[in-house]
Amino acid sequence: MKTKTIKLTLYTPEVIKIINDLPRGSRSLVVESALIAYMQTDSGRALLSPLHHRNSIGKKEHITDDKGTTDIFKRLKGDFN
Repeated sequence: MKTKTIKLTLYTPEVIKIINDLPRGSRSLVVESALIAYMQTDSGRALLSPLHHRNSIGKKEHITDDKGTTDIFKRLKGDFN
């Protein structure tokens, strides 16, 4: 099994409390499961698709227009501040 350790920064107090209340060893499972479920929703695909596209352009190329990603945040419902 291939694994990767990722550092996350959380800003929402409710999410932080939920993550902190989980038993050790289950945090990664819950976060990964939540992201998988989110990717299957219309909102998740609308948010992640342009972000994947931006990442696949390559680090050598400079992105001059991030309007596509900005427009996605305007169309999504929720608090993204």
